[in-house]
Amino acid sequence: MSTFNVLPLATNRQITRRCVVAGIGMAALGSILAACGGDNAAPTATSRSAPTPAAASPVVSTSGGAPTSAVSSAASSTGQTAGKGGTLIYNGGSNPSGFDPHIVGDTVAWNVLDNLFDRLVRLDAKTQLPTPSLAEKYDASSDGLTYTFQLRKGVKFHNGREMKAADVKYSFERIQDPKVPAVAKGYFAALDHIEVPDDYTVRLVYKSVFAPLVIALTRLETAIVPREEVEKADQWAAHPIGSGPFKFVSFTKDQSVVLDRNPDYWEQGLPRLDRVEQRVITKDETSVINLQTGDIQATGVAASSLSKIKGAKGINVQLIQSTFWPHLSVNCSKPPFNDVRVRQAIRLGIKRDDIQALAFENLGSISNTHLPEGNPYRAEVQGWNYDPAKAKQLLADAGLGAGFKTTMRITPSTAWEPPAAQIIQDNLKALNITVAIEQIEATTWFSEVFAQSQFEMSMTAHASKVDPDLSMYDILHSGQLGTKNYTKFSDPEMDRLLDMGRATADVEARKKIYADAQKIFVERTGYFVLNLQQQVYGLRDTVQQFTLLPTGELRWKETSLTR
Repeated sequence: MSTFNVLPLATNRQITRRCVVAGIGMAALGSILAACGGDNAAPTATSRSAPTPAAASPVVSTSGGAPTSAVSSAASSTGQTAGKGGTLIYNGGSNPSGFDPHIVGDTVAWNVLDNLFDRLVRLDAKTQLPTPSLAEKYDASSDGLTYTFQLRKGVKFHNGREMKAADVKYSFERIQDPKVPAVAKGYFAALDHIEVPDDYTVRLVYKSVFAPLVIALTRLETAIVPREEVEKADQWAAHPIGSGPFKFVSFTKDQSVVLDRNPDYWEQGLPRLDRVEQRVITKDETSVINLQTGDIQATGVAASSLSKIKGAKGINVQLIQSTFWPHLSVNCSKPPFNDVRVRQAIRLGIKRDDIQALAFENLGSISNTHLPEGNPYRAEVQGWNYDPAKAKQLLADAGLGAGFKTTMRITPSTAWEPPAAQIIQDNLKALNITVAIEQIEATTWFSEVFAQSQFEMSMTAHASKVDPDLSMYDILHSGQLGTKNYTKFSDPEMDRLLDMGRATADVEARKKIYADAQKIFVERTGYFVLNLQQQVYGLRDTVQQFTLLPTGELRWKETSLTR
């Protein structure tokens, strides 16, 4: 029996205990602590030291049915023991869109890059709070404007050079560079300057409070990169160099990405695997067959294929409540979607119960907002029910009573999209809206839809982050820092709320701000949440410690194979 580590949302007690033990008191962490019910006042300065690399962490492990808590084990029930070495063959589902951690935005690429690159801090495997990584400790000034990071000595990039403070400074300044389409620009918008007192100290000095900074620095898009490699532009695009637990070997389009173990990785005893091969198998039925035959050892599986692998010999089925929110989106800058009445009509004209049953096999749950249950900033926004009569009236008010034609661009490699698209197509037909469905490759979706907003209607799934700013600002703000706002949504009130939220440390004030922002999200934006996704994974029973965060970060460094 294999084990599968899924990082659950931390409980109030876990967060409170962890924050007290660690002495976390930065604005963002103080906000999270208070929002989750902690009753300990945050100190005026913080300091965190790196923990000893942990062994097993809590897991969610099921073989069909609701996820249940369990304690992970390195040994299987068959008496096999987890060994060091071996090659994990995992199906990523499609080609990665690129290999620059500051730029890419797709999960398939993240699976690779999360294991090639590291950042100053990482999310802890138990609490989802920041824990030291490249920085072995960090602290903040009492006013929340100056953050000091002490770097770990002896960390090497894959080219053999030691990582130093100048690399951190370069990486963050590269993200700020207007010529680089980096998605994390908003994290450094209020940054005044970066100080490098010595080779192992970095100081970020902000002009104003950026509440979620430390949480933001756990994200892949803040990865530390070596300047000399980045400046080899063509080579950098094809052969990324980081300081993570695995080293890049090769990428063959439509076949696989191959990574080898980094023998110089700073965490003692990790990684356990010798190699990871991420395959490109786009069809769900093919990946299921490959899993059954043992040609691959791990893969995401469409909800509709759950019955094919549940109970199968040698396969464990894992149901994971993720923070992904599959959705329909429309381009708010293109007629007729630039009229909020049209967007509201579409919202009222979609039967999400049918989508939930047929596209998601009733896994996961229907939600109006995109923040998951358990997030302290989630607001229960009402007002989204199936009401075709009201939808028709809104279209008539917009001068479109006779309907219109549009095109929806989807990626068939994402198994829920085609059935969901067909249901929406049928629903909107009743409103005299004719939807043509265009199927495109995932890489085309990212280069055209995501990067250039070349679409009218589309579908994908985003992942909510721990702090609501990281789940809203970049996809909804109309300014230059709305780096992922491919729906081109523009609303002055939303911009004002998002600007306030990231500059406010008071928890109750932030809750009110993000409740108002979620109301606008539901009523006015070009996003239509279809589901809070429960994902299905299939694993061969030789796979141990396959660790996946609810936000989609896949950590191969802890994974091992039984012998």
